[in-house]
Amino acid sequence: MTTTTTLATAPAQIPEQSVVAGVNEKKLFSTMKHLFATSFSLVGELMQNARRSGATQILFNFDPEAKTLEVIDDGCGISDFGKLLALCDSGWDEKVTLADSPYGMGLFSLHFACSRATFRSNGLKLQTSLDDIVNKRQLVAVIDNDPVRLGTVLQLEGLSKDLLGKSIGPHFGRSTANASSRMEACIIELAMGFPIDVQFNGVSVPRPHALENLQTVLTPVGQVHIAHIMARDHDKNVRGDELDVVAGRALYLQGLPIQVKNEIYAQTVVHLDSQRFAAIMPDRKALYNAADQLEELRVTLRTLVQQFLVEQKASLPAETFVAKYWTACLRHDVPTLLNDIPLLPRQIISTIETLAADSESRLGYLPRETEFISWKQILNGEFKVWRDVPSYLGNSEGEQAGALWRVMQLENVVEVDTNGLDAGHWIFEATPSAVDFKVAITHSGIIASDSTYFDDSAVDVHLVKSVQVVVTSTTDPSFEIATAVDRGWILEEVGHDSSGEVTQFKCFVTESGSSWDFPGTLLSSYRDEHEVYREEWEDDARKSWRSVVAGLKGASLADQLAAALPDVRMSLGNHNLGQMALIYGAADGSDPSVQNVSPQMEIVDLNAPEFWLALANLLATAAGGSPEDLKKAFLTAAGSLVPGAGLMANSSTETRIQGSTS
Repeated sequence: MTTTTTLATAPAQIPEQSVVAGVNEKKLFSTMKHLFATSFSLVGELMQNARRSGATQILFNFDPEAKTLEVIDDGCGISDFGKLLALCDSGWDEKVTLADSPYGMGLFSLHFACSRATFRSNGLKLQTSLDDIVNKRQLVAVIDNDPVRLGTVLQLEGLSKDLLGKSIGPHFGRSTANASSRMEACIIELAMGFPIDVQFNGVSVPRPHALENLQTVLTPVGQVHIAHIMARDHDKNVRGDELDVVAGRALYLQGLPIQVKNEIYAQTVVHLDSQRFAAIMPDRKALYNAADQLEELRVTLRTLVQQFLVEQKASLPAETFVAKYWTACLRHDVPTLLNDIPLLPRQIISTIETLAADSESRLGYLPRETEFISWKQILNGEFKVWRDVPSYLGNSEGEQAGALWRVMQLENVVEVDTNGLDAGHWIFEATPSAVDFKVAITHSGIIASDSTYFDDSAVDVHLVKSVQVVVTSTTDPSFEIATAVDRGWILEEVGHDSSGEVTQFKCFVTESGSSWDFPGTLLSSYRDEHEVYREEWEDDARKSWRSVVAGLKGASLADQLAAALPDVRMSLGNHNLGQMALIYGAADGSDPSVQNVSPQMEIVDLNAPEFWLALANLLATAAGGSPEDLKKAFLTAAGSLVPGAGLMANSSTETRIQGSTS
């Protein structure tokens, strides 16, 4: 069978179409309000117009009750009222156009912020409304009966609800903290770096970032002020943020804030060059192509700081330079400035205060009087300094972080933070790296053993007389530190999962001495699912640990009970007065020949008649009535009431049971 496909044929002739771009003006004008970030966009536009007109000041008279805003400037005024309503035709002369690149759109924002606007300038007056704009009515600038001869007066009536709100607190830092309205807060924010006087209801607004109030240097990106550098206030130490040119900086374009929320106490203030930097139209709230423009700014600021640091190193004593500018050298990518200075500042040196998983709890600092550690002090052994010390426990097999921290604590070894230093810094030749360490842990022999858990980590606990830890280096055969641990405890990592993370540990506890810290602080943070520290969890773990250690060290049952009872919640009443109970340390099993038993506690109620009957029968048949005979009779009578305890008053059981009455 043959299938035939037939293609439809095109018409004999298709007429050509002529296309030209067009704009639905009515639709555009009615929806333009969505182009502007907020209703307050008009404030910045009016300030810009005043500056461009050559004004020396701009006044805002705001009456929220009457819903009016009057704006007055002393600039050149309006020469062509027709330009006010011409979209994308700014009306500015060539000089202003070249300097600012005005879009000719911003003034339209005011028609969405009020019901009527009245422009008065050069003896003429023009009234407009949004309805006039949308319907393209022919408007006439009429003779002003009360003519404005200098500058421009703009009167806005029927302000929108957004412009009448109360202040909601500071927006760009603390500058607007005392603003009574959102309008005042907006003007305060916009005026911080503005070049001419700005007044709100008759009071000049502070302009701390205006160029006239700053010491600046001209750079490829514009005028830059970095407080510490330009003010030359070098008598004080530099805080970490004072040479941070990224966080807390203030950026301005044509006098108005852009891109970031400018804080009044910003350490870095930049007035961007409007020939190199452009803003997103129409209301210029953000930089165009911001990522690239901000990177250019970052490189320029970094270069400025780097040049300053080079100058400071050449002029300051080494101690002063390190104390002030160590962090700045690392932050601004000039670590090589530190290579030939034989000093380390105290802020990069840490001591081991206690053994804990949390570095904030574990690490301490040098005494305040020790400001530096020198190359010479390290070389002659006055300070033992290690680098690349493990930052947390159980990171990988063989690392033995817990043991290393204990050695550092006992041997007074400090850790140096080399993060950010140049590879040619002398510290890398003068100190060993823990990455190259091998840790060997030996002990004098196990006396007793038990086991416990901390979170999900299993710990085998062994009582020993002493432990020795030997630390060697795989890259330096001459390096060896042998540390004896004869008081307290030390943790050894012995088991790990498939990812290499350590999950099984041995803890060696010495027969003599004690330590206020315990393995739980290494193996748990005692924080819940919301990262809230739970003190009661740690307290419970400490009590459990003390009980394990006490048992290993042979504490009597009475001593262990005396230590544990204060933490036991019991409800006691008058009916308990005079009552007695006997607690046995009993073997789990009845064969007295078994030596490795699991001790457990058995409780006998001494108010039970059966106990006294059994004791009376034993005493009646006991020979001699000596204290030893009485003890045997007492224990045998109690044992007869413990099912399966297998207690007998003979020499073998005497070594396996203890009694305590309460």
